[in-house]
Amino acid sequence: MGDTELPVQVVGVYEVQEGGQNALVLLRDDVKRSFPISIGPCEAFAILSVFSDDKPSRPLTHDLMSSVLERVDARVERIVIDDLANDIFYARLTLVADGDPVTIDARPSDAIALALRTGSPIYATEEVIAASFLKEEP
Repeated sequence: MGDTELPVQVVGVYEVQEGGQNALVLLRDDVKRSFPISIGPCEAFAILSVFSDDKPSRPLTHDLMSSVLERVDARVERIVIDDLANDIFYARLTLVADGDPVTIDARPSDAIALALRTGSPIYATEEVIAASFLKEEP
């Protein structure tokens, strides 16, 4: 922690061809460095459903979380993808409740799905981006 946090955007969600059991969410920073995070199919659907006009008939877990936060007068201030160890990404979710920030450990896929639903900013540390961005071939 303590590393520079840079804003990132979701570029897309892509199915991995190997068995179809996993997907990738692709994120990009402001200087066009993209990096993928491996996610499960349920999380991929949760992220994709934000961009789709095809809304599920019942709320997904992330919709429920968003509604609960709203009802208890809390908000998602930001999420930060802040660590990468053994090819596993880590994130933290910062909520504001009663005016006080509360930081919670979260899987990046869940944090991204919630941030997209609440319109909250998504960040990644420079260290994570530098270690994982897709370098173009010469």
